[in-house]
Amino acid sequence: VHYRQVLREQPLHSMIWELCEIMFFNSGDTIAYPFLSAWRQDHFLIHYDSSFLTEVKGEPEKLPRYWKLITAHALSGNFAVVSRLLRLHSGWSDASVGVFTADFGTLSRPSNFADLSPAVRFFIELNEELSLYPNWSDFVSIAKYRSSFEEWRQRMRALSSRKVLKTNSSLKPLITLCKLCAGDVEVLKESSGDWIEYLVAYLLFVRPLENISNITLLIPVAISTMAPSSSSSSSSSFIDSLPSKLMRAALSCDSRLLLQHAMSLNSYWWIAHMADLLVKADLLEEVELPSGLSESEQFFLSFAEQLNNLGGFTSLVCTYIHYGCPSRAKHYLPAILSREKVTTQREYRQLVSLVEQYSLGSMITQQLARQYGRYLRDNERHVAAMRVYASANDVVMVHEVAHILMNGLSGRLSEAPVSLLHDLHLFFEEESFPSSSSPALTFLSLFANAMKANSDDGGDSYYTIQYLLEALSLASHSHQIPSRLSQALVVEIIEACISSQTSLSSEEVVLLLSVLELEPLPSRDPLELQRLHQYLTESLANSFITPTPTRSKTHLPTSSATTTSSYRFQRSARGRGRTTHPEAPAADDDELIESESDSDVLMDDVSSPAPSYSYTPSTFRRTAAPMYV
Repeated sequence: VHYRQVLREQPLHSMIWELCEIMFFNSGDTIAYPFLSAWRQDHFLIHYDSSFLTEVKGEPEKLPRYWKLITAHALSGNFAVVSRLLRLHSGWSDASVGVFTADFGTLSRPSNFADLSPAVRFFIELNEELSLYPNWSDFVSIAKYRSSFEEWRQRMRALSSRKVLKTNSSLKPLITLCKLCAGDVEVLKESSGDWIEYLVAYLLFVRPLENISNITLLIPVAISTMAPSSSSSSSSSFIDSLPSKLMRAALSCDSRLLLQHAMSLNSYWWIAHMADLLVKADLLEEVELPSGLSESEQFFLSFAEQLNNLGGFTSLVCTYIHYGCPSRAKHYLPAILSREKVTTQREYRQLVSLVEQYSLGSMITQQLARQYGRYLRDNERHVAAMRVYASANDVVMVHEVAHILMNGLSGRLSEAPVSLLHDLHLFFEEESFPSSSSPALTFLSLFANAMKANSDDGGDSYYTIQYLLEALSLASHSHQIPSRLSQALVVEIIEACISSQTSLSSEEVVLLLSVLELEPLPSRDPLELQRLHQYLTESLANSFITPTPTRSKTHLPTSSATTTSSYRFQRSARGRGRTTHPEAPAADDDELIESESDSDVLMDDVSSPAPSYSYTPSTFRRTAAPMYV
């Protein structure tokens, strides 16, 4: 926000600020009256308004405030407005047609000027003289200006003694106007409402060549002239007011006294910016406070705190702290950011960008991520919270949410929350966060992929079973995954195989049996248990008896080792079947037929304690052949 806009909203702040610009940031030999006159006009005068004419039917001179308005503008040197106000006078009417073509000044006197009434001639002459007030910028030397100024004052004195002013009661107030412009000190005193108005008028009509450095000497004169000895009680009260104290400090170029009084403005914005300007211009000596901060740094911190309490200005607060107190920015900025309430992604990104902009470190980013993540989790947006944690590389919180989500699963695809798994699938596709660092994350990734494969284009049993087997293998080796998920996965895998008429390899069947041995299925329908047992029995027998060709998938998510195209079983000395290497000599055809006793031996072997099982994706094999033999 531009400082001019802020100042416009605070008249007193604006008035004192612009006075400081005049006094502190102009050279000492600068002529003062043009600046102070314009400043007075901008901040103290009532703008011209002719609406009061309707009250007196075109005779405003009958209203006291008409003459007060003329006097106030004359004291500030605003002669253009004085001229416009005078033309509202009823005695001006004869001269108003065809003579004046602008708001101020004349092109020429009318040809019948000598025939006009004395009152009209006076108005024309007064208007001409007001337009001829010597402007310092039009002269090249002080001597020529002083000579022109004295001549102008003499002409104004001559106008004040005109007979027409004494005989016409409606024109008598113009005597005061002419004497005021002629530099009559007593008239200036009587016409001024306060010492600052008197000071500006004194510079305009008595000592126009005073420069800025000499204003300090004139302030006591103006104050003593308008002091309590004056009959005006309002003048006395104004001298002790805050605006008066601020103006006196500014006109005296006393920067420390100015800031001391400015504390009563209750605007740390004003104090911080003014102190900063004064320090940079070497007009204010820094004083170190007990806190170790300088005065200007403390002002900026106070303003930043005031602004932060309003809310919604975090970026601006950080900018002020970093600019006004760079040595302590990394101490104060984290505290400011950590207090922010984050409820939207936009707010979170803005705060993270501030952390990066001011190099505050990853710890602050993680604090913001945890705060925003907590809000998302409270609103049941767990995957969104995982994204936020992952963006801040907060491994602990990603794992925590992953465990919560995993514990909420039943292990059955038919009972899985579709939208949640869809979001998880996208999370693992888009985020580069390593899922292998947590069994819960890996399990969620596999289960989400299984759900995706099962739902794509009517379902892909190959990939569905592939991912479920990987998830089961992980669950069988990790104590962090609940055993109920392992049981549910076994049932899910078997039912998927039955529905798609897919056989499992011996290694895969052993995996399922080893899980069931450690975690037997809870009580279920006897027919369903019989169905599952029948599938496992026949699938294991089929994997040893029937050659199982490998299904080739060129786009497998995991690399698959080359598998043998057929497996043969040979009798050992104990009668057990086993696989042979494809290059081993083929057995006799008679040896390919197992006796009933051998089958019994094989199935008995399955019921024996399961061997140590290490699962890798390369052991997966699928066949589209019927599973029943």
